[in-house]
Amino acid sequence: MFKKNIKYLLVFMIVLSILEVFISSTLTIAKYSDSIAVLCGEDSSNSCNTVQNSEFSNIINLKNNEEKTTFQVPITLVGILFYLILTGLLLLDYRNLKNKKRSIKLNKWLFYFAIFGIVFSVGYTLVQAIIIKAFCKYCLISAGNTIILSILILILHNQKK
Repeated sequence: MFKKNIKYLLVFMIVLSILEVFISSTLTIAKYSDSIAVLCGEDSSNSCNTVQNSEFSNIINLKNNEEKTTFQVPITLVGILFYLILTGLLLLDYRNLKNKKRSIKLNKWLFYFAIFGIVFSVGYTLVQAIIIKAFCKYCLISAGNTIILSILILILHNQKK
């Protein structure tokens, strides 16, 4: 009976992970196309705009003062990569479950992703609260979904193979 529940749980997790790929992709496209205001609203005092335009919205932020150029890698790209890999791992786990064998190595990778997801989500939420003093609604939705996914992965990790 529990294996059937695991199947439905994995499907839910896969859907949630794909939703997160979409959210991260939308934010990345908006960032690169300078249309973050369209996504977050025109009001420059909007918290979403404040977060998305802060120095903390980029994982890499290199400036060349001589040429007045900037090389930026938005944190949302990390989200896309994270959720694409997570979706792939969850799909593999689902396939293994259908074949009635769950991989210990795969289970460990999912566990590591869960820990990384929790640490990263809580950390970035704290940066928004303490340093930026503003919250991006999409970041909070993403953090909430990541924590839900991570908790579910940790629950699955503790199940017998």
